[in-house]
Amino acid sequence: MEEIQISFEQIFNDPDFSQGLNYIRDCRYAKLPENWNYNRMSTVSTNRMEENMKVMGRCQVAWVINSELDFALTNQIRLVLEDRDNVDRQSFRDIDEALNWLGVPANIDPKELEPV
Repeated sequence: MEEIQISFEQIFNDPDFSQGLNYIRDCRYAKLPENWNYNRMSTVSTNRMEENMKVMGRCQVAWVINSELDFALTNQIRLVLEDRDNVDRQSFRDIDEALNWLGVPANIDPKELEPV
């Protein structure tokens, strides 16, 4: 699960990061590891995860997923983590629905949403 910690460190080290910032994980062009499932996530070190969630603060995280399998995986992650922190997570198949849920204005410049 080291890749998860690396992604958190990248987020936290970004100069634009601030606690409570809502964000989107655009995974439309990626395939999530199949071992990211309920059983694996429920055994993740709670200390490390709790530290990450404290840094994030109360926020919303939208996952945008292309495949049915990845959609199911992200929902399993949400179920495991929903009682551990103040992060409201949702999975979406449509980026416009995800942006709407996050409260992003409809007229935002699409270049600001390009996958990194």
